[in-house]
Amino acid sequence: MIVAYMLDPRFLEESRTCNIEPIGYNTFNTFTKQKFGQKESVELFVEIVKFRNKSSPYDDYIIWESAATLNPALWWESWPDSSLKQLAIKVFKISTSSAELNEIFLHLVLYTVSFAIA
Repeated sequence: MIVAYMLDPRFLEESRTCNIEPIGYNTFNTFTKQKFGQKESVELFVEIVKFRNKSSPYDDYIIWESAATLNPALWWESWPDSSLKQLAIKVFKISTSSAELNEIFLHLVLYTVSFAIA
């Protein structure tokens, strides 16, 4: 699930170097439009841009440094309350078997995008 990839702090830099960020923003936008109203979709999009740019309120370097050692759901618990935080926690609490399938899908998407760019 590309939405989980966009919300996972461990893959922030990788998504930029693989040039998957534009696809991720588009997919995130489509996902939020399907699941939420227009106002909340706009709010979530603004928040994900701030998160991915490490802008306030997502600018605490101590929390960012902990991304490598904490699981994503626990990592998101460290931030102030927001709609994006709540969405991220729900996404990362998907059952393990579903998460494994999502990881396989994610690697397939990354391989396809990398192949298409090359």
